[in-house]
Amino acid sequence: MTGGLMIGDDVLVSEDAVIYTHDHGLDPSSMPSSMPKTIEGGVWIGMRAVVLPSCHRIGAGAVVGAGAIVTRDVPAGAIVAGNPARIIGQRNPVEVAA
Repeated sequence: MTGGLMIGDDVLVSEDAVIYTHDHGLDPSSMPSSMPKTIEGGVWIGMRAVVLPSCHRIGAGAVVGAGAIVTRDVPAGAIVAGNPARIIGQRNPVEVAA
């Protein structure tokens, strides 16, 4: 795998979610460049969510809502949704640790 995707323990990825680990900039004919990404433990990624190359890390216990377009890093325990994805809540530390 040339994109460098690291996935932690207990990560849930729903159907049709897309996680991009390469980018070719604005020129579709240019060679793609690797955009390494880390998804820490306990993350939930909802159905049809898209994690773009500009997001390098999704923190432990974070939740990405269904259909979200993730354009930047997601802090640990954050709940994000929308296009572009924005923080709409925070998980209880007890939920994240469980």
